[in-house]
Amino acid sequence: MEALLGRPVEPLAGPKLQARGWPSLLQSVPTIVRHLHYQTDADALVVVADSNHTALEGDGSRLVALAERLKDARERLSPVPERAPLRIAVGLAVPCLEAWLLIGREKRVNEPTWENGLKTKKDPFRKSWLKQKVYGTERPNLDLSRERAAEEATRVAGEIGRLEKHFPVGFGHLAREVRSWAEPR
Repeated sequence: MEALLGRPVEPLAGPKLQARGWPSLLQSVPTIVRHLHYQTDADALVVVADSNHTALEGDGSRLVALAERLKDARERLSPVPERAPLRIAVGLAVPCLEAWLLIGREKRVNEPTWENGLKTKKDPFRKSWLKQKVYGTERPNLDLSRERAAEEATRVAGEIGRLEKHFPVGFGHLAREVRSWAEPR
């Protein structure tokens, strides 16, 4: 987020929030939004989901479903005195977060190639292959996943423009929302 905002961010102290699967994420986000709004001094929430084999936009899009769920959760909040509303940004990693982490390393890994694969019903790159490229194994443990993802995210932060170009919907949406936070409320 620092690369998009152009300034440091301070992560919220406490447990790292990570849903286990799409249904869990959709079920959890309203509770997370309420908790952050009423029980913390958090300014913002960033939510990223894997697209798996779903459409990027329109019917069946996880990006649309998640954005609607978050909008509904935010609309149900009551104002807190002397506190600005919680800012929320949503991204959709195609087909999974590891694709974003390979930007600059694998030219064929991008949204247009993935979308074409969905239309032709031919996987241009499998999630297992993406995981192998990032972690050195198709089944990384949680510690390895976090360590390698952090390393790659640091590298990718210097290539934000390339990430937006190659993932214009899923990452582009997230980038536009985060950059809007720099505007006065």
